[in-house]
Amino acid sequence: MTDSSPGFRAATGDESPSAHDHNAEDRARAVRQAMDGLWQIRKVMNPAAGRPVSVPAQWERLQPVRAIALALEAAGIPASALDADGRRTATGYRLCRENGAVRVE
Repeated sequence: MTDSSPGFRAATGDESPSAHDHNAEDRARAVRQAMDGLWQIRKVMNPAAGRPVSVPAQWERLQPVRAIALALEAAGIPASALDADGRRTATGYRLCRENGAVRVE
């Protein structure tokens, strides 16, 4: 899966191990900041009635692979990885779009 948008990229399981070349502490901090940003998006974009942070924001509905990848990574679940030849080099989750839905393997 390719995405050329700038900024934080949650691991989908289709990246090379070096795609997120940060030390573990830096990566954990970046994931926390991205998740905090998602909570803020929910607070701002969702209606005030009810429980706004428990309902996905429009951004999540428009980019479900990125949103689910962020949630999985924030939960500490490891992502899979690919080597330069496209072979799996790490055991973990992998996300892809399939028939309009997000598939988690």
